[in-house]
Amino acid sequence: MKTEDNKAIIGKWFNAIWGEKYNPAVIHELAKSDMIMQYPIHGRHEGRGEIKGMLDRLREAFPDLKFWVVGDSCRNIT
Repeated sequence: MKTEDNKAIIGKWFNAIWGEKYNPAVIHELAKSDMIMQYPIHGRHEGRGEIKGMLDRLREAFPDLKFWVVGDSCRNIT
């Protein structure tokens, strides 16, 4: 896989999960069925369903949550 392809996938995930408009459909599109997501506060979540549930609850609790990329090394993430 080319670097540009990887950046496109990362950019799609980042924007869908952490961007202004939460799009949980991307979890099922890009995450493997056995993906593990672990955060100190939220704990360990295994599989698309658990990950989506955790992110749904997080976005419900913080509906205005959004992050964005800064810096030259990430300029091409869209």
